[in-house]
Amino acid sequence: MKCFSAAYWCLIYGFLAYLWLLFISEIIERTQSFKSSFLTGAVILTGTVLFLTLVHRVTASAEKKNVNRIAGSASFCLVILIHFYVVPLC
Repeated sequence: MKCFSAAYWCLIYGFLAYLWLLFISEIIERTQSFKSSFLTGAVILTGTVLFLTLVHRVTASAEKKNVNRIAGSASFCLVILIHFYVVPLC
């Protein structure tokens, strides 16, 4: 059951990483018209904080085991690294 749980959280965190990439790329496209890069950064920061609250709600139901946290965090980082270094996902 431990492997199934870790695989499940890898899938969930990987999907959340992809959603975050879609969200950030859409925000960057929409805020290019802003004259101030400070406003763009503030919008991205605000959106990321809101996204983190969503992630907290999703993971609140998780079994609080280190295996699940490590597997989920690793898959989140793996999706981000694949996006930036291998092939753009969105």
